[in-house]
Amino acid sequence: MAADSTSHALVIGASGLIGWSVVDQLLMPYPSSSPFRKITALVNRPLELQDSFWPTRAANRPELALVFGVNLLCGDAELENLLKEKVPDVGSVSHVYYFGKIQQHLFWPTGKLTKLLAAFKGDADYKREVQVNVGMMRRVVLAVKSLSPAFKFFVYPGGTRVCRHLFTTATNLIAIIGLWHIRTRRCLRRPTRRGNDRQSPRTLH
Repeated sequence: MAADSTSHALVIGASGLIGWSVVDQLLMPYPSSSPFRKITALVNRPLELQDSFWPTRAANRPELALVFGVNLLCGDAELENLLKEKVPDVGSVSHVYYFGKIQQHLFWPTGKLTKLLAAFKGDADYKREVQVNVGMMRRVVLAVKSLSPAFKFFVYPGGTRVCRHLFTTATNLIAIIGLWHIRTRRCLRRPTRRGNDRQSPRTLH
């Protein structure tokens, strides 16, 4: 931790693949000291710190707090009250790393099935999908802005969605092409010699 650091990072969705990795990297003192005094990892379901697989506390690392039991689908006032109640020193949060969604998924380090906060909440109705996800992010920004005068930086992931059916079809097609390639190479393999006997080349039909 930098000697004069006052920065406090709040990582929302810290039990997901990206969120867990972000917390892990923020705790690392290499190649330079962390710019953060404190890291708060926020998850939805209970998670013990010893089961998180994050680095243990050391003098050259920021302080780590693990908070659970915050559902981003609640109301604006309720979320603000939850953060105020559950996040230690919430008034010093300067950076928010947002990966917020309610979904049942595998916890990245352990492979255990858990309900976690990730970056997106899907819905069959695309209009509602947009409304819900924009609402969650907006709710977080408003709550942290209200609670912390130090708030100055917000990070969220972006990307594109992939149709599962198309992805599966493409994967199967790649597997079929790979299998065809292997079988073709075997058929075209040069004949081997055993002693003085020669095998005649295999004919492809």
